[in-house]
Amino acid sequence: MNSSVAPATIGNDHRKLSKAGWNAAVFVIFVEMVERFSYYGLAGNLITYLTNNLGEPVATAAKNVTLVSVSAIFPLLGAFVADSYLGRFKTILASSSIYFWGLVLLILSVSVVPMHSRKAVFFTALYVLAIGEGGHMPCVQTFAADQFDEDNPQERAAKAHFSTGGTLPSLREPLSPISSSFIST
Repeated sequence: MNSSVAPATIGNDHRKLSKAGWNAAVFVIFVEMVERFSYYGLAGNLITYLTNNLGEPVATAAKNVTLVSVSAIFPLLGAFVADSYLGRFKTILASSSIYFWGLVLLILSVSVVPMHSRKAVFFTALYVLAIGEGGHMPCVQTFAADQFDEDNPQERAAKAHFSTGGTLPSLREPLSPISSSFIST
C-alpha cells in the first residue's frame, strides 16, 4: 500500500466557519455599555429612592442596598449554567431577557403599582435584575472575544486589543480607595 496517499475523509466538511470579529464585538460592547448604564444609574439612586419615596430611614435603606448587592454572587450561578447546560450565547439571551423584564417590573413598581404594594414589587424587581445580571456578566466578555479567529494573525491582535480594553476598566475598582485618598488630601 502506498503510504503517501492520504486516507479519504467521508462526511467531513473542512470549510472554515466565518467569525464575526469586530462587528459582533462592537455589538456586545454596546449591549454591555447599556447594561452598565442601567445598573449604575439604578445603584446611584437607590438610597435616595428608598429614603425619599418609600420613606425608609437611612440605616434601613443602607441595609437594604447591602442586601440587594447579593447580585455579586449570581455570576457564579450564571457561569455554572452557561458552562454546564445552556452555553454562553443562550445564557446571554436568557439573562438579558430576564434583565429586561426586571427593568420593566422596576419601571412599573415606581409608576403604576399602588403605594401599599410598591415596596414588595420594587424589591422583587431588584432581585430579578440581579438574576439577569448574574447570567449576563460571566458570559459577555468571553463570548465577544470568541468572535475573533485565533488562526488569523490580524484578528488575534484585535482580540488582544479587545481583551485589554475589557480588562483595564476593571482595574480602577481596587485602585479607587487609593486614588480617593490622594484626592481628599
